[in-house]
Amino acid sequence: MGRDNLIARLKGEAEEQYRIFNQKFVLTNRNVMLGVKVPRMRSIAREIAGGDWEDFLMEYGFCVGGPGTDAENGAASEAASEATSASASVVKTAKFEKQRERQLQRAELCSTIFFEEVMIIGMVIDLINVEPVRRLSLVEQFVPLIDNWAVCDVFCGGAKWVGEPGRGPKSCNKVPLEQMWEFLQRYLFPDMRECHLQGESAGKNLQRKCSGANPQGSMEFEIRFGVVMLMSYFLTEEYIGRVLVQMEKVRKGDYYVDMAVAWCLATARAKFDERTQEFVRNATLTPSVIKKYEQKVRDSLRVKKGAELR
Repeated sequence: MGRDNLIARLKGEAEEQYRIFNQKFVLTNRNVMLGVKVPRMRSIAREIAGGDWEDFLMEYGFCVGGPGTDAENGAASEAASEATSASASVVKTAKFEKQRERQLQRAELCSTIFFEEVMIIGMVIDLINVEPVRRLSLVEQFVPLIDNWAVCDVFCGGAKWVGEPGRGPKSCNKVPLEQMWEFLQRYLFPDMRECHLQGESAGKNLQRKCSGANPQGSMEFEIRFGVVMLMSYFLTEEYIGRVLVQMEKVRKGDYYVDMAVAWCLATARAKFDERTQEFVRNATLTPSVIKKYEQKVRDSLRVKKGAELR
């Protein structure tokens, strides 16, 4: 399904009253909302994921080949084959120029993309069956497109590809928890990543700017992505201690980060009551996070009524 066909399909599924209602709760910095309900978007995403999903993602500027493939290296691999005596620096420059061209094309496209298109891109990445390294490459390209809580949370909730591999045709391609944990650190702590990248690669910084990151530069939704993923897949006996530590360390102050941290802690409270209470009592948390956490505990149906908030 090409982009033109997708937009026509979405406009046909759109409901004006739903658009008006949804816009009150989903604040998106750059994407126009049409008003298509999530179940309809899921149906479209399943159709795409079962067909030519690679062509679909490539139309939005995604590299679908995975790291280390000709599809990613582009001009760099061509340069290497045409001039085998070329130095590594020349090949690296060709690769960077090709990446920059692709990223600028994505930036131009993403300035006009619909909210529902971003939703469906994320759903497709969740639904397809690909090996872990290829999946994470697509996720890395997708996360900078997130600029609202709805896209973030729907994508995280659909990431059933996280977990220990099994024997089935789909479960064998799951991303192991420890590999996913390491992958998420770049989003939980983007300041550390920025410091590293300044000395390593200007290309990655360009990718973030061109991909449509939060215009305030706070990486609010990248951090939220990391927090919601921890909440969704790592609140286990093995990982709970590490998750709580990250909730204290993660940079707070942005509304949607604070809300995600509070949500994660309230969910942890339902699963690990005493351990989470002790953590909240002793941790250094902002008043904003504590207030939101206490409200979530009050509202939760999974925490015993009348239980201490902290």
